[in-house]
Order: sequence, then structure tokens, then C-alpha cells
Amino acid sequence: MRKISFLFFIVYLFGVSLSAKSISFSSLSKSLESTNPSILSSKLQTLLANEEINAAKSSLYPRLSLNANSEYSKKYANTRNNYINDESLVGSTGFASSVSLKLNYELYKFGANALNIDAAAYKKQSLSYKECVVISEAKLRLLELYYNLLDSKDKLNSYNNLKQINKEIYEISKRLYENGDHTKTAMTNSAIRLVEIEDNIASLNKQIKNLLSEISNLSGEDIYIDDEIMPFSSEDMGGKFDQTSVSLNRANQTNQASQTNQTKSLKQALGFSPQTLSLDSLISSPLPPFEQTSEAKELNALILSKQSALESKKKEYYPAFYLYAKYDFYGDDKDSFRRSWGDTQRNGYRIGLSMVYNLFDGFNREASIKSASLELLLAKEQFNEAKRRYEKEARNINDDLHSNLEKLKTTSELTSYSKELLGMQERLNLNSQSDKLSVLESKVKFNENLIKNEEALLQANMLTVKRFLINEKSVDCKAL
Repeated sequence: MRKISFLFFIVYLFGVSLSAKSISFSSLSKSLESTNPSILSSKLQTLLANEEINAAKSSLYPRLSLNANSEYSKKYANTRNNYINDESLVGSTGFASSVSLKLNYELYKFGANALNIDAAAYKKQSLSYKECVVISEAKLRLLELYYNLLDSKDKLNSYNNLKQINKEIYEISKRLYENGDHTKTAMTNSAIRLVEIEDNIASLNKQIKNLLSEISNLSGEDIYIDDEIMPFSSEDMGGKFDQTSVSLNRANQTNQASQTNQTKSLKQALGFSPQTLSLDSLISSPLPPFEQTSEAKELNALILSKQSALESKKKEYYPAFYLYAKYDFYGDDKDSFRRSWGDTQRNGYRIGLSMVYNLFDGFNREASIKSASLELLLAKEQFNEAKRRYEKEARNINDDLHSNLEKLKTTSELTSYSKELLGMQERLNLNSQSDKLSVLESKVKFNENLIKNEEALLQANMLTVKRFLINEKSVDCKAL
């Protein structure tokens, strides 16, 4: 029976290892670009704008139509045609049929059609740049979620390690209390600290599940709790920064976690200094001005589109000139509808010029011009708002890099000192000059400072990727 249970356990582990996969930020970014509904909608809007250009260009071509008509007319007067308003009343009774081929061509409209074409072309250009903006914003949101996921998983591993240490502290405190060598207050404090850590672990597990769900929804890729979440890499930064990303995923540690494992983690953390991460060079390298970004180009094109549309609306105050031509086949018969069609052998044509001048349309032109003017003002305000937002974002990212640089220095020092203190406590314990509780308390302090240091390192990588994505808005837009 034990052999069967063991075999089932092996099969289960093998199945889990096959189903689990490695997930990276770059792979999720690629999946996001091809599956995210917002990005796909943005691309469809660009395609729709292209058809609007074709519709605007159609005004440059003549209109050709074919009309057919059959009617029965009743005689109203014997000697002459009569009129009621502008309708002519026929002077004979019978059937009449006609087929007409009509051509109508707009000769001149004071440039209104060309302005409409320009407006449609600028709109397409604006939407094309907007694709880059939508992709960039989606990636920044993905970065935020991915960073939180890495941070939560790393803290979960660290808190599991702290749980084992604090559990050992509680057991020793309880034993000492029962022997009368420890106060009840100290034992209770160790129990409270253990429960608080367990509560943090439960919260982190829930947070990780929520983050996995959000990332799956955003990227379109199914991610499960057993999947390996890879740390940030140079690929996530487009390979443009000569940096080494810091792996912050530590393996789960058991009750027998030794000083060797902790020292190894510390060496890994301290091996990546701020100089290695090149944060100073990132801070000193300014982001491109707003005018070079995809968002600025999008809004500039939108402004030009609204300007062209406004100028086109103003042309409605001018007349329009047309060339028209019509070729008619017609016939009639007094008694038979069918013979009236058979008699359409006669034909004739007309050709001429016409002018249409709209004298009054119920103030529709004024309203449309006012609307176009307001849309232009709105586009300009959107540009100003986006510029302020970008400049604030640029200041914030540099401030965050400065703060992170200081945090890296202080947390590295704290971790180094706590490591030194732990080593001293262990040596004293070996010489029976320090008790086991003091060693464990030093281990707790060491791990807490290590968590802070790893958090700063992870944030450094996240800020580097974020800065790359912000910079990508201006230099890597391939929508056009």
C-alpha cells in the first residue's frame, strides 16, 4: 500500500513539473500586444480611419447613376400645361417610360474637399500614434502588476523563513518559561510575533492569487500558482542597458535553514551594487522632451485634423459649382404600359453647369463651425494636459531613482551589519557566552534587513524597466 501511495505521489509531482512553465515580463508583454482588447481596438480604429480617408477622397470623382421611371398621367387641360406650385400637370392622358444615365461632377468648392481629406489623413496619423500610446500604457500597467507579484512571492519566501525562526524562538521561550527561566510576557510576545507572521503569509498568498488573475486578464496568458515567475532581465529593457538584473526569487527554506544559506543570499544581494545597476547613469541621462513622444505626435496630428475640419466647415459659406450631363431614353403610349417601354427608342442628352449656394439652413453652418472650434480647443488642452502629466512622470521617475539609490546604500549597510552581528552571536554561542535565543533574534534581524535590501534591488530593476518603457514612447513607435 505504501508503494502504491509513493508511486501516486511521484506521478503527481511529475505531472506538476510538466504543467508548470516559466513566465517572464517580456513574454507577457508580447502576449499582451497580440491579445489585449484595448490594443486590438486601437488598431481597428486606425483601420477605420483609413476608410474615412477613402470616403473623403470619393468627392474627387464624378457620380454616375442610372434612373428608370414609368408613370401614368391623367389629362388636366386640353389646351395647355397647368401648374400647381412647381409641379407641372400634363396636357395629355397616357403612359410614359424613361431611362436616364446621369453624371454629376463637383468642379469647385473652394478647397473644402481637400481639407476634408487632410482632416481624415491627420486623424489616421493620430490614431496610428495612439496605438503606441495604448501599448505603452498597457505595458506600464503590466509592469506594476508584475513587480508586485515578484515582490509578494519574494516576501512570501522570506516570511516562511522567518516563520520557522520565530517558531523556534517561541518553542524555546515556552520551554524556558515552563522551567522558570523566562517571563510569560516574553513568551507571549514571541507567540504574537509568530501569529502576525502567519497572518502576513495568508495575506500574501491571497495577494499573489489576485495578482496572477489580474496579469492573466491583462496579458491574455493563463498563469497558475505553480508557474515560475522569472525576475527582470535585460530583455525586458530591450537589451539597451548594460545591466544585470537581480534574481530575487529565493527557494523555500525549511526548519533546518542554516547560516550558510542566509550568507549565500546575502552575498547574492550585496553582489549587485548601485554602480552595477548603473542607476547614476540613468539619473544623469534625461528623458526625451514631451514633443518627441508618441503621445505628443498623436495629439499634434489630432490638432491638425481638427484645424482642417474647421476650415472645411467655414467653406460651407461659399457656393459649390457642378458639371452635369444626362442621357435619356424615353417613350410613351396612350393605352398600354408595355408599349410605352417598347417605344423608348427616342433619346436625347443634356449637359450643363450648375451652382448651389445655400442662403439659409436654420443656423446649421454656424452650429457646426462652433462645434469644430470647440473640438480644436479641446485637442489643444489635451496636448497641454498630456505634456504636464509627462513632465511630472519624468520628474517622479528620477526622484524614485534617487530615493532608490539611497535606499540601496542604507539597506546594504544594514544587512551587512546584521550579518556581522549574527556571526558574533553564533561565535559567542559556541563559546557558551550567548544563549540560543540571542542567536535566533539576530537571525530574525538579519532576515528582516535582507528583505528590505532585496526589496530595494527589485525596485531598482523595476524602475529601470519603467524608464525604458517611458523612453520607448518616443523612440520605438512603429505604428506608422
